[in-house]
Amino acid sequence: MLDKYYPMFSTYYDPFTGVPFVSGVGQDKNMLGMTCLVYGLAVVWQLLAAYKEKKGRARTRRLIAYGIAFGMVIFLFRSANSMSSMMCFGMGATVLVVTSLLRMGRRPLVIHLMVAGLVGAAFSVLFLHVDEGAALQSLGRNPTLTGRTEIWSAVLHFAGNPLFGTGFESFWLGDRIKHVWAYGEMTYGINEAHNGYIETYLNLGWIGVALLINLIITGYRNILGAMRLDPAATRLRLALIVIAVVYGFTEVGFRINCTVWIAFLMAILSVPLPKRKKKQKSGDLFVEPTAEEKLTHSLA
Repeated sequence: MLDKYYPMFSTYYDPFTGVPFVSGVGQDKNMLGMTCLVYGLAVVWQLLAAYKEKKGRARTRRLIAYGIAFGMVIFLFRSANSMSSMMCFGMGATVLVVTSLLRMGRRPLVIHLMVAGLVGAAFSVLFLHVDEGAALQSLGRNPTLTGRTEIWSAVLHFAGNPLFGTGFESFWLGDRIKHVWAYGEMTYGINEAHNGYIETYLNLGWIGVALLINLIITGYRNILGAMRLDPAATRLRLALIVIAVVYGFTEVGFRINCTVWIAFLMAILSVPLPKRKKKQKSGDLFVEPTAEEKLTHSLA
């Protein structure tokens, strides 16, 4: 509604070029894109769940409601022109469709291949320049990724200790930011690296990057382990971890006030299963909970 009927409250202008951007209820177009990304995947998740229900009036009503919400998300994506969020949304929706509608899409091997294919394709286009021209042109971006390559070169030039970085959220403090701004035309006025992994390296060094990668791998394993216990929720969790990994290629997605980061942390959470006490003559023995108890705990 803000975008369509009250543009004076949802539009801002680039201070250097004067180009108008749509922010909606967010602070900028990237914030609007992140909002559409996370909540749009939730809408697709619910839309697929409603589609699989038994035909009836209630199912039709839910399909209409989620279909309208999905249309709003697409409209806002086009208005925000946030290519990173749109690309990640397509990948996340692919994960949801494959794991929801295809029986073979629930097999671990197929999931591994799909996740590796999506992440690998994005990485190859952005960093290995595989079919770069056609892919980036279809997204409306140039080979420099709208100046990101120059930004990455500049911030790495002023990086601190390679092992420990400059300290948590400390890289952009002091005179260092002035040096980055003076490095080149595309770096003036920036306050982030436009890459989550590089941003982590700048602040926390290789130790921080290693911890981040370990968090991603551990979270992915936790999600796959929950696939049989709660497949419906696990599909959304799997989509969220995929979009978080890919979003970090071109945006700072691993930041405390980032919607994608919060969704990522919620997706990888793993609550320990309760142990059942079984009394025996030799004493109490903790045994694994039954499948029914596991499912109840997972839903809770």
